[in-house]
Amino acid sequence: MLRANVTEGTPLGRVAKRYMDGGELVPDDVVIDMVSERLAQPDCQRGFVLDGFPRSLAQAEVLDRRLGERGTPLDVALYLDVPEAELFRRLAARARPDHDAQILRTRLRVFTSTTRPLVDHYDDQDLLVSVDGSGDVEQVTKNILVGPREVRTARVRRSPAIADAPERRRSRRELQVGPGASDQPHDKARDGRRRAGRATDSRAS
Repeated sequence: MLRANVTEGTPLGRVAKRYMDGGELVPDDVVIDMVSERLAQPDCQRGFVLDGFPRSLAQAEVLDRRLGERGTPLDVALYLDVPEAELFRRLAARARPDHDAQILRTRLRVFTSTTRPLVDHYDDQDLLVSVDGSGDVEQVTKNILVGPREVRTARVRRSPAIADAPERRRSRRELQVGPGASDQPHDKARDGRRRAGRATDSRAS
């Protein structure tokens, strides 16, 4: 989305390019404006998926506010849960030849430290669904499609009238789906990747 705005020379793209040309990060408000403009387009009216955004708690909070003003709050935040060893293997396969193991591990630690506040943010809003992301593309895709349906079913089946404190907490826990998964709270401290999005039949890009 950012590259598209820059390539097309949109007003926001020109603003972003000034920061990028100077080696600076594009400010959150510029990125959020781009996202807001994209979500206002006709193909997003029936739903959308945000892939890789938001990337920080500050972005998530502004996004929540913007979507609330539009009356289109997020329905679910998907957290793709992948063991650290598998993440390292995938990252190493894509890394530049001059990136050694320590550099890759540092990148993983930085990713985890910035992701955790987002996980907690969406967990507190009862939006978080943890999906097993360690399989092949076909299996992970299936898990993503099934995850929101599974967690909604679990919430409907829960009776608020008889729920004790631990049960009430279940409505804010992560539900892991996939081969070998069980309906148990999942440890958010494990490394993984997350996606945030609104249940959709169209995709924001």
